[in-house]
Amino acid sequence: GFNAVVQADSVSTGISGLDDHLKADDFFDVEVYPTIEFTTSGLADETLTGVLNFHGVEKTISFPVEVTESSISADFVLDTTDFGMTNSKVNKEVEISFTLSE
Repeated sequence: GFNAVVQADSVSTGISGLDDHLKADDFFDVEVYPTIEFTTSGLADETLTGVLNFHGVEKTISFPVEVTESSISADFVLDTTDFGMTNSKVNKEVEISFTLSE
């Protein structure tokens, strides 16, 4: 298992004005919620399960992963309304993509 911590102010869309807006209190609110944390609890049938602490809400989530001898990667969609983000100006679904390797 592992624990991953992401600095919320590291969000990068490639558009600096949008990045600044996403970090503001009406979206990610990085001053109040400076980190996004995920702690694994299990891996079975290429599905990773764990607890995601995002925007002050802890929730168990599961998502598909690809596992090789030296890495684990994922590309999935997260529904942010499950984490109290209900601003109608933002898509409720956010694509999450990562690769962890040795």
